[in-house]
Amino acid sequence: MKKRNLILLIVTIFLAISSIGGGLLIIKQRQQMQEKAAPATSIYFKQESITKTSKQAFNIDILVDTGTNNLAIVCLDIDYNQSVLEVINIEFNNQLLPQLMRAIDFTSQPGKIFGSAGVFPGTSVSGQGQKIAVISFKAIQAAPQGTIVSFASNTTAYSATKEEEIGNNLISQKRPLNVIVLGGEETPTPQPTNIPTPQSTVITTTTPPTPPDSQPTAMPTSQPAVVPTTANTLTLQPTTTPVAIITTIQSTQSTPTTIAEETPQTAFSLPILILFSIGSILLGGALFAI
Repeated sequence: MKKRNLILLIVTIFLAISSIGGGLLIIKQRQQMQEKAAPATSIYFKQESITKTSKQAFNIDILVDTGTNNLAIVCLDIDYNQSVLEVINIEFNNQLLPQLMRAIDFTSQPGKIFGSAGVFPGTSVSGQGQKIAVISFKAIQAAPQGTIVSFASNTTAYSATKEEEIGNNLISQKRPLNVIVLGGEETPTPQPTNIPTPQSTVITTTTPPTPPDSQPTAMPTSQPAVVPTTANTLTLQPTTTPVAIITTIQSTQSTPTTIAEETPQTAFSLPILILFSIGSILLGGALFAI
């Protein structure tokens, strides 16, 4: 009888330790999942500041640094000054984000660009300097002090892994673009034109011989007649077009937008409480039996 009670006591203690250990393991796994889900992705333009001239078209790439995240979906919400810049086109990089989630729209709202794209199941976007899209702009008006193209609040990214919940925005930093637009092309400066001065023309007359029977008639000795040809020399003075000195204001990086991490769920959920309760009951029973 005593042997049977001893075996029962050992089994009870083993089950109690297993239940408590299982609860602790679940808590640790949930803590690791919360760490993996922390936002660590930066989104930015390839250049922080560029200088263009009026009527000039140009392209600008949009990049991401994912940090510890693995992205499945990227949603763009971009603001720009429509009186200075005109959007010609925007395309997602279909090698990284082949599935168009929301059609690209840059016409329905002036000064706004919308669109989102994602990956195929089982794939993800990760790494430094990953090109996710390219925008084609045209400068339509001078802006010597610069105009800002920025990522608005609905620019988000979501995870491709089960540990990172789909509702958790993983973008922690957004950096804008400063576009400096100069006036039109400079007026070329004409070069001075030199007109050669013409030379004077000399005309010489000769006296004919006197006949023998006639009285010599005194003819005045002709002097060379100098007929100067005058011409005004026209010299064009070079004209210079003053070039405005434009002070370039370096773009200041916007303060990184930090997305607060979601409050982790309470570790002691129903399964954990059940395991701890069973373990405690069994351990208490074992101690009482002793």
